[in-house]
Amino acid sequence: MLKIKNITASDITTDLNDYVLAVDEEVLIEEFDPVLVARSTILISKIAVGDIRVYRGTIIMTPSDGIRALMSRPHVNPLSSDGKEIIRSDSRPTGTETYFTMRGDDENAIGEGKEIYWDFSNSNDIISGAPTGYKRKRLLITFVDPIYIKEGTFYFFDAIKKSWFDMYIVCPSGHYYLDHAGSPHVASQDVPIIRYVNHHLFAGSVPMGDESNTEGCQEVPLPPNYVLWFDITVPESDTVSYGWAELETYRRRSVLLPGESI
Repeated sequence: MLKIKNITASDITTDLNDYVLAVDEEVLIEEFDPVLVARSTILISKIAVGDIRVYRGTIIMTPSDGIRALMSRPHVNPLSSDGKEIIRSDSRPTGTETYFTMRGDDENAIGEGKEIYWDFSNSNDIISGAPTGYKRKRLLITFVDPIYIKEGTFYFFDAIKKSWFDMYIVCPSGHYYLDHAGSPHVASQDVPIIRYVNHHLFAGSVPMGDESNTEGCQEVPLPPNYVLWFDITVPESDTVSYGWAELETYRRRSVLLPGESI
């Protein structure tokens, strides 16, 4: 079990529903919503500078290992009544739902965010930085809950050859990410931390979809404060191509039930 402890001489007000961690107080992290923990900036910063210590049982974790453990919260197989681990043959983590989507969330509703759709007959979502002779659109997709990405399907129409598609998982400016050595950093700008799809070439029209398959989903979910970049790059002469993408994901909820909120 993971727990946190205030090792300073003053109480610390966290951003976990403004929970006040008293001097020398220890509390199990399982008591807090994992979404709040994943979105936390105050808690993570206090761990990074050593004001809050993370324990796994009685073992003191390094700040980087503690942050990784809290932000990742990896899937753990459930136990049967006699204490044996239950092994399932599918990749969906326990406690999640399968969720196919062609759009993200907005800040007030699940599934009502930006569509994963582009159309080069207009200038919407155009960004700078494309190679000479090309132009690029970037779609920014966010979710309000942790999301496990599994696979996806890419649909396109009237594309000129040597068009391509990239997808990135991005830590926004001001939030924490871990480098490849496991050390925490505050992003001073938007930082792509994973290139999930690299230079996927396409041309023509594929109305049945071009599917990218995996055997399993991510080991740890995408934190809800992170962003997906969908970059579509086409020759400068393209004024007609369009398309969309669908993600297969797992998440803890796909709708808000009566009385629930984000």
